[in-house]
Amino acid sequence: MSNPIIECVNATGLTVYAAQINRLTGEWWNTSGTPAWEAFNAAHWADYAVALTEAAGSGYYWAARPAGVAGALVSDVFYSQAGGSPAIGDAPPFNLLHGEGENVAAIDADPAVAPQNLAAAVGTEIQGTVAAGTITNTAFPTNVTGYTNNLLVGRTLIFLTGTLAKAAVPILSYNGSTGVIGVGPLVGAPTVADTFLIV
Repeated sequence: MSNPIIECVNATGLTVYAAQINRLTGEWWNTSGTPAWEAFNAAHWADYAVALTEAAGSGYYWAARPAGVAGALVSDVFYSQAGGSPAIGDAPPFNLLHGEGENVAAIDADPAVAPQNLAAAVGTEIQGTVAAGTITNTAFPTNVTGYTNNLLVGRTLIFLTGTLAKAAVPILSYNGSTGVIGVGPLVGAPTVADTFLIV
């Protein structure tokens, strides 16, 4: 899938930039040096900025999304630059009319990220990790705790990493205290630190 653009519509003559946040990890895209996702760092604010260009005084602002974020589910947060460079005190553009954040169209356009994009469109996704303990192909401990017992029954668990990446199974049981999740039989057992998404 080609990388989508970042876009918004607002008053003309602004200096607009966007920061990109990974919807699944909460990390921010740092454009400097060797670009990469990182935990938010206020000192790197200017490095998070992706400058948008206004199309000939139209109030339509856009930029090519950095290639490194391809395959990630991102939200774009827009700011109007007040000084000579992006600063943490910059405010969102006043009367922002439209912004395209995550590429929900990738639900059908890019099978590799469709589960994450679909879940984010619904807004009820839960990301988790397989924890240490007794792990089988039908039950395993996770870091997903604190929900009511069996609250997640009926939802689908989709592995994002490991040998089971892209495998999807129904959740059959859930223990909110231990985080143990029971699922329909998998072709093999997951391993500690494998990540998954519950949709």
